[in-house]
Amino acid sequence: MFTFTSLRVDHAFVTRADAGTATLGPGVTLAVTVTPGRRYDAPIPVLRAGRLRGRFAEVVVTTPGFRADPVTYGDTIAVRLRTV
Repeated sequence: MFTFTSLRVDHAFVTRADAGTATLGPGVTLAVTVTPGRRYDAPIPVLRAGRLRGRFAEVVVTTPGFRADPVTYGDTIAVRLRTV
């Protein structure tokens, strides 16, 4: 199990009327803060919904020494963390 120190998503919302559709609005930024010194070998799930619409315009890791690549599979958006 992975725990983010902080996770912030701006301008995203889940519409209940659409039975679990997650919609990411234009210009959505995902900001992730992680605990330094840990290994993050597998993609870390960030958002799961019955249906996903949109994408993150930017993914930012606020912890120095890391970068994140968004990964989408099925009903899940995840991030793969890498050291820089």
